[in-house]
Amino acid sequence: MTARLSPRQAILLRLAADGWSNKRIGRHEGTTEAAVGTELYRAYRILGAANRAHAVAIGFRTGVIR
Repeated sequence: MTARLSPRQAILLRLAADGWSNKRIGRHEGTTEAAVGTELYRAYRILGAANRAHAVAIGFRTGVIR
């Protein structure tokens, strides 16, 4: 399940876990807030998460993010 996250999705999820907003992540990564939201949404679907907090919890539990 978790191996399907792209390296970019893992980075974005880590920044989300650190409490960063999509807007801040977008500025940091040189992309738009909407693009970050779309990529995180795709990560949530891959992880089977219902929302951002759930995705972060799954990420920590499975070792995708530390």
